[in-house]
Amino acid sequence: HYGAERFVELMREQNRTGLDSIWPDAEDVPAFRRRVTGAIAEIAEANRGRRVVVACHAGVINHFLAEALSSSVDQMFPLHHTSITTVRVDGDRQAVLSVNDFAHVHAVQSSRNDLNG
Repeated sequence: HYGAERFVELMREQNRTGLDSIWPDAEDVPAFRRRVTGAIAEIAEANRGRRVVVACHAGVINHFLAEALSSSVDQMFPLHHTSITTVRVDGDRQAVLSVNDFAHVHAVQSSRNDLNG
């Protein structure tokens, strides 16, 4: 879809701004954020008072965190593969308890290569 040079330009721009809206033909960012936060709210409501694990892509986590922290930045955190982010949800309130905890895989990742190092 994009040539290599254009892709690199777009990646640099996204890294500089933290915004997903720089990608042509991407899903509307506010609509995506509403979809993410709505889905997580539904999961939280259906499991009120229980501990729940949601496994998802870093982009989903970042948009949920941006909403919870009232940020306009789409990609606030570089998230490691298999990292754990913990958020307590109570109705419309979210408390971010931890972000990007990857202690459980750090030794393995460090011994293999620089990925997420």
